Amino acid sequence: MNKIAIAIAAGVILLSGCTTDKSRNAEQNNSAGDHKVLLTEDKAQKIAVYGISKPESGYSPLIVQLDNESRDYEWSNTSNPSFYPKVILSDLNGIEGDEIAVVLTTATGTGVHESEVHVLTADFTEIPVSDPKDSVRNEISSVLQKGNGEREYTISVSGKDYPFKFNESDAGIWFDQPVVGNIIRYFIQDHVLMAELSIQISPGMFIGNVLMRYAYVNGTLEPDDIEYQKESL
Repeated sequence: MNKIAIAIAAGVILLSGCTTDKSRNAEQNNSAGDHKVLLTEDKAQKIAVYGISKPESGYSPLIVQLDNESRDYEWSNTSNPSFYPKVILSDLNGIEGDEIAVVLTTATGTGVHESEVHVLTADFTEIPVSDPKDSVRNEISSVLQKGNGEREYTISVSGKDYPFKFNESDAGIWFDQPVVGNIIRYFIQDHVLMAELSIQISPGMFIGNVLMRYAYVNGTLEPDDIEYQKESL
């Protein structure tokens, strides 16, 4: 029985720097021929996200409009309308006023859903969000046993073990090291930013998720609590 470190999916959550470094006035940035497309809008809150259409790469940059002001950011989003950006207003740092969380989808495919979250204050300053996969590396591991046409994975999350047994014939391709983070879903619950990371043992087989809660610490949204869940919230 060999203990193996859990594999973390490739790719990182891209974090833009502060507004003065990474954002520019949208009207000044758009070059001739760029096609500006409305991707999502909350009329009640007077918030909208636009994208500059790129024929082969979706939308980039993205433009956030709040009331009559706007800034553009070097973010990107897939061109699939089913995965256009989501905008959520919530007080995520415990300071007076709501922040604007913009959830993006940068790529989709079989067993893959690459997402990013960006959090802005009312003056367009971005609050850094730590990569959830970095924290998962320290909190999750696995053990694999194989024999007699079977394989048994034991996943350890924050010191608690979860066993899973399969027949070798259940999948054509297996991952000896479970992969965490090919699919990440961000959402907000009770003013807390959450990240849900899938655990895969084959391209199309999952054995649950890692649920991560964020907390605002010294100007950054950092992972605060990690737990295993069998079903998505």
